[in-house]
Amino acid sequence: CDGAGVDSPGCESINYGDPNSMMGNAAKYKHFNIVEKEDLGWLSAGHTVEVTASGSYTHEPQSTVTSGLKGLKIPRGAGEFLYVEFRQDVGFEDGLASRIGSDVFEGAQLYLRETEHRSVLIDPAPPTPTPANILMVTWTSALKVGESYTDPASGATVRVTALTANTSLTVEVTVP
Repeated sequence: CDGAGVDSPGCESINYGDPNSMMGNAAKYKHFNIVEKEDLGWLSAGHTVEVTASGSYTHEPQSTVTSGLKGLKIPRGAGEFLYVEFRQDVGFEDGLASRIGSDVFEGAQLYLRETEHRSVLIDPAPPTPTPANILMVTWTSALKVGESYTDPASGATVRVTALTANTSLTVEVTVP
């Protein structure tokens, strides 16, 4: 979107189009993404960290009931944030992998919070849907090990450095 908002020309935004959340795909997902969980008050202190300096961060799957880190919040300015979450086929999402057509468990999921109570899933390598196949596209929204994404608004870069299935995801964040 070249640094513009997701509602700007050249960007595609589909309301309730997050295939990895109950808000966009209730037939398969029975839970919410990290932004929605924060809005609902389901995350305790320490579950998310606001990243203001470069560093390496390891988090647990957000579906586990522990006190560990579940996600990152990277400021973009004007009250907006880029979120990083880690989903796995464990905890309350156990058995989900067999029901979905997504790579959600293969890396980090990136979300924008552009306004209060609105999350936007970022697909770092989007497919090319057409009106004829929009509902049949396999969404590939995971940022996988070795891949990186630079947020055009903040200039921050998120790079996935390690993933241990069902246990942990490590990302390196570089803040300008």
